[in-house]
Amino acid sequence: MAAMQRFALICLAGAFGTGARYLIGVGCVRAFGPNFPVGTLIVNVVGCFLIAVVMQVAARDMISETTRYVLATGVMGCSPPTPRSTTSRRGSSISGRGASSLSTSARRCSCVCSPAIWEQVLAGVSDGLMRSQ
Repeated sequence: MAAMQRFALICLAGAFGTGARYLIGVGCVRAFGPNFPVGTLIVNVVGCFLIAVVMQVAARDMISETTRYVLATGVMGCSPPTPRSTTSRRGSSISGRGASSLSTSARRCSCVCSPAIWEQVLAGVSDGLMRSQ
């Protein structure tokens, strides 16, 4: 696949991922209220888990390099500053309303649920399953 085609696919996937992140955030604010960034937490935890799944599948050569880039970089936006800055901004607005413990909890959850941690968990589970067969 040509480099420009790959780039265009990643950009399109990024637009889809951005729209999905926005809709999840809006839906969570409507469902749970604005006092805790539930949408950010859900997007970050699920996104990190899915990135780890993609990386594990890619490590076993089950998907192409382009598919890996489209999913991990495009759809799920694998750029570390994004979740961190979103959580920090959201946490600052929560802290301003006197809910600093909620803000701290949201930041900690987002940091703990990184793709690297999920990838190690999945690798361990996968290796365990392979040994039992």
